[in-house]
Amino acid sequence: MIYDLRDFSKAPFGRYKSDGEFSGEAFREILANKLKYSQEHNEPLIIKLDNVYGLGSSFLEESFGGLVRKGLFTKEELLESSPRLLQIETEFDFYAIEIESYIREAQS
Repeated sequence: MIYDLRDFSKAPFGRYKSDGEFSGEAFREILANKLKYSQEHNEPLIIKLDNVYGLGSSFLEESFGGLVRKGLFTKEELLESSPRLLQIETEFDFYAIEIESYIREAQS
């Protein structure tokens, strides 16, 4: 399954819903549902990150690190399953590296 972040917002921003409707917390809820579907169907979820107006660290950490911190998924489920459940597609490799580090550093 492929999900383009632009379908959520072309300008995602903030950590919490109190920061606005296109926050990391709001995106995490969508992300969790899509990941559950992908997991049930044993297929990866590919998140396309390009063509949005900036991706702040608070948005990315809450969206992706929050999956582990909130106990929705384990690090292993997201990063080490076969096929890998969560895949990031972007022309900017540093976003994929940053997201993976937030997942690995998150404490459930």
